[in-house]
Amino acid sequence: MSNLVSGLSFSLCFASDFEDQDMAQKILEVFLSAPASVRPKKFGAFQPSEKIQETSTVLDVLTNKAGNKAGVRAGSLILEHSKSCSYQVQWNKTNRPTFSFISGHLMFSAMSKGTVLDDFIALVKQLAVVLSPAYGEIRSMAVKNWDAPMNLLIRLPDVPPVSIYGKEYIAHFGEEKIKAFPFGTVEQVGEGYWVTAHPSVLEEVPSARRAEVRSYFGEQRFMADGKWRYTEGSAPDFDLAFSIV
Repeated sequence: MSNLVSGLSFSLCFASDFEDQDMAQKILEVFLSAPASVRPKKFGAFQPSEKIQETSTVLDVLTNKAGNKAGVRAGSLILEHSKSCSYQVQWNKTNRPTFSFISGHLMFSAMSKGTVLDDFIALVKQLAVVLSPAYGEIRSMAVKNWDAPMNLLIRLPDVPPVSIYGKEYIAHFGEEKIKAFPFGTVEQVGEGYWVTAHPSVLEEVPSARRAEVRSYFGEQRFMADGKWRYTEGSAPDFDLAFSIV
């Protein structure tokens, strides 16, 4: 059963090492140069309890210098603009391949203030341009199955209003196939493509449209209609060697 929430969420999955100092620096630079209406003000490893003053302190939390000295190979950073708008950055290194990820949410109650929604989407787009995720999406948390588990090693999630396809999916689908997407708009963002399957990010993509998109790219490449316990499918060959220790 989905936990419905009155807000918008985004998720970005990366085949990139967030423990790397240069990559971590880029992440912070994008967030701290975001429009003031969505720019983080507080941070913490698990609770955003400190005001952002020195970026070096935030960087140390993200790369987990203290923990990694003790043999813990993981990092977590919570960034908060307000109770209505916050972000999470996380990476793990284990004996299994794992994506690094960035996620965030914006509550509907905050969207009445000026250009907040546009600024939030612009931030997601800038993260995609600068950081080159393997996959990303924007979807409403107020629709059923928004929080279904994601396993890109097997299949993509069911079709959201906005999908971001990185170089791995460009190779998997074929670049011309993505550029010729007939059900919405396609925009190049950095090394990837921003593909819109529904004009409103605040609504669910109609089931008929989701079916059309799945058929266009290949049914075996997507989860569908709330199902997520797939054991097989078709996915890119991701290079996640950086995440294995």
